[in-house]
Amino acid sequence: MSRKGTAEVDRTEADEAAVAQPLVHDGETVPLVPRGGLWEGQVAIMGQTLIDGAVNGSLRGPGELVLGTGSRIEGVIDCDILDSRGEITGPVTARSRARLRSGAYFEGDLEAPSVEVEDDAVWNGVARVGG
Repeated sequence: MSRKGTAEVDRTEADEAAVAQPLVHDGETVPLVPRGGLWEGQVAIMGQTLIDGAVNGSLRGPGELVLGTGSRIEGVIDCDILDSRGEITGPVTARSRARLRSGAYFEGDLEAPSVEVEDDAVWNGVARVGG
């Protein structure tokens, strides 16, 4: 893995995955991918994971995925909890619950036992809600 500039990560081995664990600095959660950053490949979610930049690839694991207002995800999401203010293109499975907050944009199908869609969130897809 090599860095270009300060935010873009160039992956050289496709079978590697970033293992996301909560990063805390001065009491605040630090994004795994910061605003303006780009990650291409797989992200293994462990615990709460904050994304403020772009991810082209899958995000999977037993944790909570928090997508900030500057986030753009293109790929499969499979997590326990999804809390999104960002943009998602691709299918989502949330094993506990999914929340699309105001300003979120989601293009894809969703499977979750509980779904909350706030005013001003946009979603175009098919839902499978409940157990």
